[in-house]
Amino acid sequence: MYWKSKIDFNQEELDTLNDFATKHLHSSEEAVPNALQQFPFATQKVHDLLNEYLSKDYVKYLVQSWSIYIPKGDFIPYNPHQHGYSHLSFVFYTKNTGENPLVLRDNSSLEFKLNLKTNDFIILPREQVHMVEAGEAKSDRISFAGDILLTEREYKSSLFLPPKNIWQEL
Repeated sequence: MYWKSKIDFNQEELDTLNDFATKHLHSSEEAVPNALQQFPFATQKVHDLLNEYLSKDYVKYLVQSWSIYIPKGDFIPYNPHQHGYSHLSFVFYTKNTGENPLVLRDNSSLEFKLNLKTNDFIILPREQVHMVEAGEAKSDRISFAGDILLTEREYKSSLFLPPKNIWQEL
């Protein structure tokens, strides 16, 4: 279903990420298509956590990433979705008290709440339907999300995505 860990940001790193996020009310997705590229300290920590999670050494591509800033009192719309175009998605929290939970929906349409807080990090499989609980934001909530594509390091078979160096754009 999901994998949860901690991402260890110090206060200066949290402040840097939060300063960026608060400049993009609700989402930086359209303004900055791969926001985490600006923060090598964050991408390195994401890379390390992906290595901890994955049982095999893949080449990892951060294909897009964005911040999500929901100020206290804003309305959070009902927005269930998944990221089926990627192999994995992740989200980490740079400011969150856990009062506005992430909701996961399983294949039986049962919903589970995760009360995630600052420095929590989760990986979701691509088919995992998720959303922030709809309603009024009870506190400021800042997170960063991203999508990952994985390839094999060298071509072995057609059972998994081959290395990018053998692809051809058509």
